[in-house]
Amino acid sequence: MRRFQNVAPERRSAILDAGAAEIAEHGLGGASINRVIAAAGLSKSSFYHYFEGKDDLYGAVTQRALDQLLAAMVPPSLPTNTDEYWLMWEGIYSGFLRRQLADPVLAALNWSAIQSRADGTPHPALDILAGQMRQWLTAMIAQGQALGAVRTDLPQDLLLDATFGMLEGGDRWFASHWDDMAEDKVDPAAARIVRLLRDLTEPRGDTK
Repeated sequence: MRRFQNVAPERRSAILDAGAAEIAEHGLGGASINRVIAAAGLSKSSFYHYFEGKDDLYGAVTQRALDQLLAAMVPPSLPTNTDEYWLMWEGIYSGFLRRQLADPVLAALNWSAIQSRADGTPHPALDILAGQMRQWLTAMIAQGQALGAVRTDLPQDLLLDATFGMLEGGDRWFASHWDDMAEDKVDPAAARIVRLLRDLTEPRGDTK
């Protein structure tokens, strides 16, 4: 992987595009390294110079997928009050859904990863990505608490686990209903998820 990071960005992107398309179409189990090599115009020796094998390639492909999704979820500005905080969340979730509508390969990779975690058989690479998402969510919760938008009466680890679990549940629902998603459904869907998030995390007048 360190060798792969030294490859020119355009070439690296082409290799990951080939890997992503193959895994999205056939799943990790059915993906063929030989087809990836052919699609990317690589020699077999070059592939194994960059990756130890299919699992290594999967790690690189899914990391890029997460990076692309997170980039689509960056808000245009930081919130300064409670209302702006929840509007930010709706924008984040809308961006998450729209990015996948625009890129079916990315959507297939993400929803298959969600399903793998739901089945209890996640790839080790997905555990790493889940850890990164938990770090992101930790920062989001802290930001909401600083604005008074998120409750502070629960232990932080409990609040994080409950919030992460709720969002994963939403992801599993979208994964199983993605064929019905369309541009005009994005904003209402995001609003429903954020309503659930608010129901779980908004202050209730309690104190620590």
